[in-house]
Amino acid sequence: MKTYHIIPKAVFDSSYNSFTESHYIDLSNGNILVCVKDFRSDSHRDNFLSQAGVISLPHPTFETTMPIDQQQVDVLTGTAVPVATTQTPTSTGLSAPVVTNPTVDPTVDTVVPSTLNVTTASTVIDVAKAAGAINSGMRLF
Repeated sequence: MKTYHIIPKAVFDSSYNSFTESHYIDLSNGNILVCVKDFRSDSHRDNFLSQAGVISLPHPTFETTMPIDQQQVDVLTGTAVPVATTQTPTSTGLSAPVVTNPTVDPTVDTVVPSTLNVTTASTVIDVAKAAGAINSGMRLF
């Protein structure tokens, strides 16, 4: 089951091997919203969640109706289009960043601003829908 987390880009760079598959969008404050399809193991999940700066959104299965909190709204309301997706090639078992957004030139260090339009009345389902409109890999279903 996919889960959603707001994390510093550096945390993603140091822990993307913990995920079987993940997708993310850049946020305007230097963080990213990452959608993790699954963790390689419980210890990978526990290590990831214990890192400084990791903010987990409510679980999309068990906390579907729980609204996101003000801190999460503050971080999510200024976003940018996705520049990369990580996927795990099954033949090697290694993860590597892959540029997937054809509207962004990977040789240029700029992103186009976008907005998730979420409030404290929004749930993780609303966040997943808004993020999925920016990067289809972020969709919950």
